[in-house]
Amino acid sequence: MRGAGRAEVRIERRTFDVAAGAERMVRGRVALEPPALARVDFDGGESVTLREDGGEWLQPTLRQLVRLGPSRARSALGWCDVLLGPQTGGIVQRDLNDGRVLLLRPAEGGGAADSAWATLDSSGQPSSLDFRAAEGELEHVRLRHWTMLAARGRDAFVLPASRGFEVIDLP
Repeated sequence: MRGAGRAEVRIERRTFDVAAGAERMVRGRVALEPPALARVDFDGGESVTLREDGGEWLQPTLRQLVRLGPSRARSALGWCDVLLGPQTGGIVQRDLNDGRVLLLRPAEGGGAADSAWATLDSSGQPSSLDFRAAEGELEHVRLRHWTMLAARGRDAFVLPASRGFEVIDLP
C-alpha cells in the first residue's frame, strides 16, 4: 500500500443476532489510506467515513447523516490500524500456533484492551478477522480481493448530507 497509497478490500461481516436468534450478514467494501483515512460502503447503500477530525455515517433508509466527532472517529480508526499493519504503531501482534495472529490494541485512558484474531493469506494480507463487538457478540469478517490503488485524498473520505436528510451531530 505504501507504493500505491490506497488499499481496498471486499468484506463480508457475519454476526449472530441474539434478539432474532439468527446469523446476520452484511457485505461491502473498505477503503484505507494511511495514516488515518477509512471508508466502508455497504452493499445496501449505507456508508461510514472516518478521519482523525471526525467522520460521517450515512443511513439512506433513515434519511439521515450522523456526523461523528474526533473522539468517536479516533476510537473506530484504531481498528483500521489492524488492516493498515503494525507500522502504524497502535497494534501489538503475536503469532499463534494455529496459523492465526493475535492483534491487541492496548487500553487507552484506563479502558479495557481490545483484541482480534486474524488469519493471513499467502501474501501476508488479512483474510479474516474474529473479534467481540461492543455488544459482546462474536463477529467474523472475511476480507477478499485486496486491491492497491492511487490515493484519492481526504475528499474521498467525507460524506455530504443529501438534500432532505436529517443531520445529527455526535461530538
